[in-house]
Amino acid sequence: MNSTAEKYDLSVILPTYNEKENIILILDKIRKVLKDVSYQIIVVDDNSPDGTWEIAQHYAKKHSNIQVIRRLNMKGLSSAILEGFGSSNSKWMVVMDADLQHDEKILVDFVKAFEDGFEIVVGSRKTAGGSIGEWNFLRRVISWVATRMAFFIIKNNVSDPMSGFFGIQKEIFENSIDKINPRGFKLLLELLAHNPHVKTHEIGFTFNKRQYGKSKLSTNVIFDYLAALYDLSLGKYLPLRFIKYSIIGFIGLLVYQATIWIGLNLLQVSKYYSLALGIEAAILSNYFFNNFWTFKDYRHRSIHIISGLFSYHLISIAGVIINYSSSVLLIDRFAVNIYVASIIGAVLSTLWNYRMNFQITWKNEI
Repeated sequence: MNSTAEKYDLSVILPTYNEKENIILILDKIRKVLKDVSYQIIVVDDNSPDGTWEIAQHYAKKHSNIQVIRRLNMKGLSSAILEGFGSSNSKWMVVMDADLQHDEKILVDFVKAFEDGFEIVVGSRKTAGGSIGEWNFLRRVISWVATRMAFFIIKNNVSDPMSGFFGIQKEIFENSIDKINPRGFKLLLELLAHNPHVKTHEIGFTFNKRQYGKSKLSTNVIFDYLAALYDLSLGKYLPLRFIKYSIIGFIGLLVYQATIWIGLNLLQVSKYYSLALGIEAAILSNYFFNNFWTFKDYRHRSIHIISGLFSYHLISIAGVIINYSSSVLLIDRFAVNIYVASIIGAVLSTLWNYRMNFQITWKNEI
């Protein structure tokens, strides 16, 4: 953040993706509501194919307190909000959707709550004066279940921890930044979980029906939310990513075993060559499945797959040595069955491979 830039009381962060029909409407509405407030608006757009960023940039040329950030190499709601927060030059920050579903008129109530000393302010659909609007039965059920699950994680007295319409004091955010997962799902949920003793306040609003564009709710969103809950509750004891890595490792183990069988029975090669073939087949299986699922937020794409696969092989060398040598030792010296020996060898190499690949192969990849 540029310390020489103009200071404001309030920053409104608008993360956007394909909101070309809505962006001018919401900017006009916010400006009208906040006409008596010292504020800035920060639009953070994930390089929308529909040109939302371009429309916002053209609009911003006429208004010095509107900033547009076009992100070319990053995607994701939470990371967009975090980038907006980081670019803010205000003491208070509010994030809201650009799809007109959040009621911009209560922004003045956010300002009043901050002036009264509250540190996190939530636009709530489930407190007095709030409503979820015209949601269908299925979405109501999903929201109810998700909210009840969130209550096991947070200690704050907040009725709508799933809200995407919330504000936070800059100081509280800066004290929390090192704890936040930039690729998390619900940022408010994380902020509440990591700040159980902050002063919170809720402001009721009616969740409006989307008029333009498509809803972001999907099966992937639901799975991402469940993953976020796990990370906030049990993730510090057993990281979710390691669980995924272990599942892929089990699949690789099956590939390993099948390849050994093919080597022994179909190719008619020795048990040592069969072990080597099995290890290579497992490495290939593990790389592609981990790239697709375990490390999907760092996923290699196009030409980077080649360099990623090469790096994965290099990192796996130590694991291969551990795997192969222990398997041969068990087979030759202790007469252990080749399939049992290969399983033991694979398990011994898993921890090394996971740690090193997380730190090197998929480190900060886009």
